[in-house]
Amino acid sequence: MEMVTDNNEQSTCYYLPHHGVFKPDKMSTKLRVVFNASALSFNGLSLNDIQMNGGLTQEDLFSIMLRFRKHKFVFSADIRKMYRMILVDLQQRDLQRIVWKNGENDNVKTYKLNTVMYDTTSALYLATRVLHQLVKDEGQCFPLAATVLDSDFYMDDVMTGDVSLEAVRELQTQLIRLLATAGMELHKWRTNASNLRSNISEENEYSFSCSSKTKTLGIACDHLTDCFSFKVLPGPQNTKRAVLSNIARIFYPLGILGPVITVDSNGILRVGGRLEYSNLTDNQKHPIILPKSHRLTKLIFVYSHLKNLHGGPQGLLCPVRQKFWPIHGRNLSRKIVNDCITCFRNKPVVANQLMGNLPAERITPIFPFNVCGVDFIGPFLVKPVAQGRITARKMFVAIFVCFVTKAVHFELVTDLTTEAFIACLKKIFARRGKSSIVYSDNATNFVGAQSELKRLSNVTQA
Repeated sequence: MEMVTDNNEQSTCYYLPHHGVFKPDKMSTKLRVVFNASALSFNGLSLNDIQMNGGLTQEDLFSIMLRFRKHKFVFSADIRKMYRMILVDLQQRDLQRIVWKNGENDNVKTYKLNTVMYDTTSALYLATRVLHQLVKDEGQCFPLAATVLDSDFYMDDVMTGDVSLEAVRELQTQLIRLLATAGMELHKWRTNASNLRSNISEENEYSFSCSSKTKTLGIACDHLTDCFSFKVLPGPQNTKRAVLSNIARIFYPLGILGPVITVDSNGILRVGGRLEYSNLTDNQKHPIILPKSHRLTKLIFVYSHLKNLHGGPQGLLCPVRQKFWPIHGRNLSRKIVNDCITCFRNKPVVANQLMGNLPAERITPIFPFNVCGVDFIGPFLVKPVAQGRITARKMFVAIFVCFVTKAVHFELVTDLTTEAFIACLKKIFARRGKSSIVYSDNATNFVGAQSELKRLSNVTQA
């Protein structure tokens, strides 16, 4: 950073509030400065509000860790103070101002920060984009390191390896030299190959002689034993809520860490639960956990499938779960049934009903109720509200359904006579427009209305 000597305030500037965070368990920087770029200025906007995040430029954490697990010899490290190695454009540095004084009685001075700042919206993109640019500029001289820098870095951390010690040693050397071209340095080295130590200059703080356990990508891992470890603090009561709360605090992107489970006196893993006081058997209360890809698990499913006379997938999974709890049991159940030759030979073929074409009246676009159907429902007992002493009368409801739009219209009808239905037609035509075709069954009022309308048509045409 550099001190601001010009007393004239710039037209566009931003002052970052900041405070210290002390973490004694950190290996390197125990006291870290945190900048609050989300603090609102006098105009209601913060520095983060006017920045764009730039999107993702690195691969997802799941893919990086999955590749890391396939190598025989591995190492991990991170770039020392990577953000401090990347300069910000001169015109943007006034947006990263801070005020500071060295002592209680000293004068407050204004500084502007020249490098990429933590906790800003664009910081991640700017830092990772520089790594990709480094690959474009210098990668042809370091082909092995260029591939790793493009695909095996997450933020400033690298997790990579290879199948042989020679390849890993060459990869490590190239990675150090490639980053050195940008003034960057790797530290906090961890490896399961002791021969890589000679490539690193001895330093007390980050040497290979430190403990094998470290946090990489937010996960505690031991490179020597090839194990990930997770710290769980048990609560005063092992209730369901407490267990779920502890599980939610665990960060594990691979997603194969299961919840807490009970181990019996024989060393068998069983499912927990709250069925201890039920009258079920012990195997039903706490089923034995079966691994999804084990040979024994498949044999248990095959035996149950034959014993239960070749039932379907659900019929196979149900009896297995009476005693066992197979991981991904539903998928395995489907596979056993699909691979069964007897089930394949006797699998019935379901006949598909051939559907006829829809009539033109159903699929020709036209205004609602131009083509419709009608039917009656009822009777209903209806009592006029304004005439309290009159007893309820039986009435019916005519339902008109548009063939094209499926719109529905209801009309109250006094009785089942032809005259009442014709009056009902007048009301719907007055509201919805005249229909060209009205379909109905052969009820007497519908037949009578058809005869009456034909007679009226003949009279008008005569």
